[in-house]
Amino acid sequence: MKGKGKATMPTVTDIGSLIVRSDDVRGSRPRIAGTGVTVRRIVGWYKQRLNPEEITTEIPHLGFPQ
Repeated sequence: MKGKGKATMPTVTDIGSLIVRSDDVRGSRPRIAGTGVTVRRIVGWYKQRLNPEEITTEIPHLGFPQ
């Protein structure tokens, strides 16, 4: 038998639940749900060639799902 342990299935997340807008936060700009971090801010770091791991060092409370 190859490998050890059980095979795991990837977790599926509806991206629509991760990005939200509300009039009272950040002028209704799209942002990461549960935070004040705007999508524009993430895109800016991505355009500066930061990878996801580097972006989460800028905003550690975002992190990656386990």
